[in-house]
Amino acid sequence: MLTALPSAYNDIKTATRKRRTGIVLKRLTYPLFSFTFHLLLYVAITVQAVGMAMTVKITAILSFIIKMSPYNGLFAKSSIT
Repeated sequence: MLTALPSAYNDIKTATRKRRTGIVLKRLTYPLFSFTFHLLLYVAITVQAVGMAMTVKITAILSFIIKMSPYNGLFAKSSIT
């Protein structure tokens, strides 16, 4: 479960160094989510995408097999009138 961090963690602090153009760099004092969380989220999304691709591939293969089956027309029309 994710919980919101206190506002002190999200305060924007002004950097002490300036670029040559004189722009002051700003950054968050603490990152909202850790690197580990981002990596875990990336892995979960990748696994989900691969799983979805495999499901689509299996469905396409089964559809092809059913269409090529010699028994495909057997149950197409009902013999009961």
